[in-house]
Parts: sequence; structure tokens; C-alpha cells
Amino acid sequence: MLQVICFSKDRPLHLHGYLTSFFKHFSGQAQVKVLVQSQPKWFADAYAEVEAQFPQVEWRHEQNFGEDLKSLIDGGTEHAMFGCDDVVFTGTFSVPENGVRDCIGISLRLGNHITRDMFGAPMPQPEEIRHRPQWSVLGAIGDWGYPWEVLGTIYDTDFVRRVVARVQANSPSQLEERGSRIWSEETHRRTLMSYTQSRLVVPTVNLVQQEFPNGICGEKPLDVGFLLECWNHGMRLDFMRYDNMAPESWRIPDFYLTRSA
Repeated sequence: MLQVICFSKDRPLHLHGYLTSFFKHFSGQAQVKVLVQSQPKWFADAYAEVEAQFPQVEWRHEQNFGEDLKSLIDGGTEHAMFGCDDVVFTGTFSVPENGVRDCIGISLRLGNHITRDMFGAPMPQPEEIRHRPQWSVLGAIGDWGYPWEVLGTIYDTDFVRRVVARVQANSPSQLEERGSRIWSEETHRRTLMSYTQSRLVVPTVNLVQQEFPNGICGEKPLDVGFLLECWNHGMRLDFMRYDNMAPESWRIPDFYLTRSA
């Protein structure tokens, strides 16, 4: 069983794409939970529509991020994965029968075709992936040496609980940044796995957090208010357009919409 905790802020259209593509591509049993933060009240109706379309999902509207997150993590579920609403899943994936084995986790955003980092700069691959999609994070460059993240890596739940308890984060960005500094103290494992081809992309067309200046892909952002109008006029993420994508970087500028039936 895999538990998924997805973070969403002011992006119901993105979230609908995340959930739709997840349930299309995940093979196995999953508990999916969404932690929503939405300040403007005008997102409420759109989020309610998404919630109604996914009754199998557990929904939580954020009151206190740290406490909400701790309460959502189910210690009885062996594996856990975080997600953000702008992720789109691109291919079938599952939890291996023997779990993450001796690895830190299974990254869904990395693969043999990933040669550039999130800002588009060249990112040399570990030598080991020439032979199999498993490598040591020690000395690895960029995302290859960055195993703790909140977009889509499958971890052992006990490891996740220990890191979450230590970092005392107040946001998903803090959860990743603080966890990236202390994860190695909570596990003796030093290798990471992936599929040969990644299983997700992140169309980075806007930002909803102000803590880290990560920027967008493309020249102009797609404002969350504009995308809410798209949602209200029957537009949905065309998630099938992303199937089997193998870009050089997991962050991409492509954002496809289609009219819902």
C-alpha cells in the first residue's frame, strides 16, 4: 500500500490533472490525501468540484501545516510519497514487491534522459546509471544527489515520519529544504533508484510560494486567476498529452488544456 500526500495551493485545475493522471498511471493500492491551502474564497467552489469528482481521496483544508501533515501520515502504511499539484504523471508505476529495498527511495522524476537541472543547466549523470537505474547520492550532482523532495519519490513511511518530526516545517517548501539538510541522519541508506524513463513531469507555469525564487519555465506565467477562469469555462488539463514524455529536465514549460466533455 502506498500513501500519497499531495499539497495544493490555489490551483484546482492543476490538482485535477494531478489526481487524474495519478489514478490513470499508478498500479496498486493507494491511499491518496490532499492538503489544501487556499486564501482567496473564490477558489472554494472549484476545489469543491474536484473533491466531488474524487470521493476516494481524503481531503484536509490546512489549519496548521505541520500538525496537519503529521496527522495525515499513516504509520500503518509501509510506503509514502509526497506530491505537489503541478505534477503530471506520464507512465505506469507501482511500489515494487520488495519495496524500496536498500535504497533511500524510488524517484519518479529522474531517468536516463534527464541531463539538465530544474533551471536548465547541464546536470551530469552518475556513472552507475549506465548499467542500472540505481546510484549512490554521495558525490552525485544536482538532483542525482538530492534524494529528499516533495514532488514524487516513494519512501519507507518510517523514514518519512522521522524526517517530518525533525524538520517542524510550516510549508511544503520548508519540508523539502529542511529535510534535504538532515535526511542522511535518519537513514543509513545512500543509494536512490528510478525507472529507466521518468514517470512524471512538472509543467512549471506559475508559482504559488514566495519562499524560494525558483522561477517558471517559459516567458510569461499563467496566473492562477486566469487558470481558475479556464476551469470555470470547462477547460481541464490535457494530461494525456504528457504520456511517455522524456524531456531533458523534469521541469517543462508545456501546459496543455482541453475542453471537458
